[in-house]
Amino acid sequence: MAQQQPESDPAYATALERIAACRQSGETELDLSGLGLSTLPPEIGQLTALTTLELHRNQLSALPPEIGQLAALTKLHLYENQLSALPPEIGQLTALTELFLHNNQLSTLPPEIGQLTALARLDVYDNQLSTLPPEIGQLTALTILHLFRNQLITLPPEIGWLTALTMLHLSHNQLCMLPPEIGQLTSLTTLFFYNNPLIKLPPEIGQLTALTVLDVHGNRLEALPESVSRLSSLQILRVHGNPLPEELLQLSGGPSGDGAKLIEFLRARAAAQSSGDADALRRFDEAKLLLVGPGNVGKTWLLHALQGKVPQKIDSTKGIEIAREPLDVPHPSQNERTLHLTCWDFGGQEHFQVTHQIFFSAKAVYLLVWKPREGFDPEMEARLERIQLSAGRTAKVLIVSTHADGTVPAVIGQDALRERFGDLIGDFYEIDSAEGPTGTGIAELKLAIARAAAQLDGMELDYPATWHAAQQAVRAIPEPAVPFKQIVRECGKHGLDASTADTLARLMEVQGHAVYFPDAATDEEAGSLADENVVVLRPEWLAKAVGFVIEDKPTIAAEGILSHERLADIWRKEKERDCPGYKKALRGYLLWLMWKFDIAYKQDANTSLVPEMIARNRPDDLLWNPRVPTQHREVRAVCVFTSDQTKKVIAAPKGMMPALTAAVHPLRQRHDPEDPDKLDRNWNSGFFLHTQNRGDAYVELNDRELQLVVRHEYPAMLLKQVQKTLEGLVPQRWPNAVLDLRVPCVGTVEDQPCPGLFKKDWLDKQRGTTISCQHCERADLKVDELLEGFDPRNDEILNRLRALQDGQQDLLAAAHSLFMALDPANEERRRGPSLFTILPEKGRGLSGVGFDHVRLTCWCEHPDGPHPGSPIGSDDPPDYLLKVPQDWLVKASPYISWAVTLLKAFTPLAGNVAGQIAGGMDIKDAVALMKDSASALPSGKLDLGEGRAFEVERGEMFGDAYARHLRPELAALRHIHDLLEEQIPKPKRWGKLNAVLTKSGDILWLCPQHAAIQSPPPQQL
Repeated sequence: MAQQQPESDPAYATALERIAACRQSGETELDLSGLGLSTLPPEIGQLTALTTLELHRNQLSALPPEIGQLAALTKLHLYENQLSALPPEIGQLTALTELFLHNNQLSTLPPEIGQLTALARLDVYDNQLSTLPPEIGQLTALTILHLFRNQLITLPPEIGWLTALTMLHLSHNQLCMLPPEIGQLTSLTTLFFYNNPLIKLPPEIGQLTALTVLDVHGNRLEALPESVSRLSSLQILRVHGNPLPEELLQLSGGPSGDGAKLIEFLRARAAAQSSGDADALRRFDEAKLLLVGPGNVGKTWLLHALQGKVPQKIDSTKGIEIAREPLDVPHPSQNERTLHLTCWDFGGQEHFQVTHQIFFSAKAVYLLVWKPREGFDPEMEARLERIQLSAGRTAKVLIVSTHADGTVPAVIGQDALRERFGDLIGDFYEIDSAEGPTGTGIAELKLAIARAAAQLDGMELDYPATWHAAQQAVRAIPEPAVPFKQIVRECGKHGLDASTADTLARLMEVQGHAVYFPDAATDEEAGSLADENVVVLRPEWLAKAVGFVIEDKPTIAAEGILSHERLADIWRKEKERDCPGYKKALRGYLLWLMWKFDIAYKQDANTSLVPEMIARNRPDDLLWNPRVPTQHREVRAVCVFTSDQTKKVIAAPKGMMPALTAAVHPLRQRHDPEDPDKLDRNWNSGFFLHTQNRGDAYVELNDRELQLVVRHEYPAMLLKQVQKTLEGLVPQRWPNAVLDLRVPCVGTVEDQPCPGLFKKDWLDKQRGTTISCQHCERADLKVDELLEGFDPRNDEILNRLRALQDGQQDLLAAAHSLFMALDPANEERRRGPSLFTILPEKGRGLSGVGFDHVRLTCWCEHPDGPHPGSPIGSDDPPDYLLKVPQDWLVKASPYISWAVTLLKAFTPLAGNVAGQIAGGMDIKDAVALMKDSASALPSGKLDLGEGRAFEVERGEMFGDAYARHLRPELAALRHIHDLLEEQIPKPKRWGKLNAVLTKSGDILWLCPQHAAIQSPPPQQL
């Protein structure tokens, strides 16, 4: 037991006073939270009538044995202390229904815990538990058990005795298996098991027929048991982050999906399997075969030979061609199976490389073809890198040299390539396709293709026969592109609903039969395709459309400035160019696709820019040069790329710079058609990003290093947004590339910039310290200045952050950083808007007592122009008059105060928009009223900088501890969202605001105007 705290200690003395007062008054509730207690007075045992004891947020390392005398206690809150063990007397609290022990240092629970048979909720998350005592099974009244963020390596079989349990949270532990007794928890509705090393789910999981939510993402599952389909109540299934077949991961919808399509698929597959029909469940046995390499090396001849034809002399492939007939190869080990490969023949011309990203696939066999007569392909390693960065874990590359019957031997450094690219390379082959299928090496290569295809992800998945029939019907449609509703009709003929049609379209894309983007829609033009998603059934038709833009001479002459008026001419039907013609109704979709893949970005209604076509060097008229010293605040970063397999530095992915140039366009100040620099200050290897309110960024690729420099009052904000955009772009396009972020030293060596670089991850852990550089030997480098461009602990900075004075534009980035940091994982932000005013209705104060009405108005959250989603007081969604119950305002007050702080910085921009408040009130007056009302609420004051509180709170703005301290604000935001979801019908809930995933990975709720900046919709052309 810890040494007793002397009564002269203020915290201990306060505790004694409150205990005495409670004993004298006969109160049954006692709050001793947040006093800083390190020892609980033994007099606590005298309060035998006590039912609620609040001891959270203290410094308790132990509890006195007298705690066991509180026989009437029903609620005991001990979270956020320093407890390393519980006394055995804890078992005497047999009336206890609620025990909160989270955020302590507990490594074990005493066996006496099993005596708490009335316990309904037990929270022990954020501790150090490695095991649970078997006695845990005696808690048969338990309905909620939170055990996440511990070190559990196993669960006792007695866990199955908790038959009343409805919620079990076991995420962030070290569990590699679940006991079969888990199937006995038949009352369980929610099971969180994410971020563990789980290798399989027990078949008994299927007995949990009340389960509605199963979250097992971030584990090591390679398959899902058939019994998951028997979870008849299941509504949410999250499996992303597991090495499951790609098809299942796509069906799950990824991190933001609810897995409804995956649940539906598993149930349909189980129904087909139980039907007794041998053909009711079959594999598709289909995959892609992609032929890549330079031009004129014989890729098309090779494809013809593999297909059993004698090649004929033809013109070089332009862009991409897809063979109509598939390549059928026998399964290498199962004679009854034939594998069907859709063959893609990519053109080798360098300027077509930008289009290939649309079609590269993880589930594919790649033939990398080269011609000895032309010499070793100097781009061989770069091509392998591109494939490696785009391919999945089971993709294989077969390196094929053509013209084996010639006089030039195929000399290539096989060992060096194997060492660098590892298992990606299947093998090396020498072939000659002049004689067709009987040519040298053709039969051997065909067998190698079969072996590689058989190993692809998902080839062993079974599908109901109805899926096969629907797929064949869709493939028989003659048009190159059709509205999605036509796919729905075809699927409906075979018993598949619209949701399953969407899944089938995605599957056909993986198989190589279609190109489908669920978020695509054509323009408002009248016609059969208006307002519809599009499914492209002839991918080469799509590739040619982009290729015609890339080859357009006027656009080339304009260095990538694409006039939308030219698209009618570019896409007109013309035999000489082999252009099939593209309907007017589809041109908006095709242009949108180029925007989506960052092949181009929209400048304005009349022009787009194709960065790949920019030929000029860096212009001389930039606003500033990073090589010229400045007195402004500045941050710098250097990005390099490494392979996730070899860990070696590699060249930047092909097309990365043009793609990043396009991807950051939502951050740009609006394009001015009158600006004499029509290229928006972009050049062939970089760009200068001028924003409206967030500063300027200079970004340039030099050799293998991407250099970033930002200048602004708060430069780290824009730097973070550019970096996050790049971090989102790389895994999407090149999933096997690793982005390595470094921060340069600010010192000098012989009057030249110091070459020293620091790992950014390491610097983040050193915040608040001073470090040395081994290159320039400076020993006074402040980490915060390296990362932020200034020292955020400076008193002047703290005062300005606390004040957030109206009209201070230089604080906008800081305010937006605080706003985004509240919910860094975007989890609560996905539910609804997070920026709003909450005002008293008709002058009544926000008292928080009894029932009252408040005016809540959700705001568009665009950082360069936040504003109410509809006029405050208009009653047009998202402006609502809400009836709030007792204590609602008190619970919401942490976030109300938070919103006031942010709005004070945002309102200078919002105030420029007219008509935002009904009845003539000014935006600033509304925020002031909200501030005055919030200040009267308990916990309504947001502390931005008093001692230790600010050191933790600055968190995500200046470090990673932010979310932990802001849990009260985040909990209050959930409280507000709960009320909105309860009182506002879903169709009207958010008005015209929609959640938009920005290029930097953040979720913002935006009005249509600002949403179109982030992700322009297809427009009428």
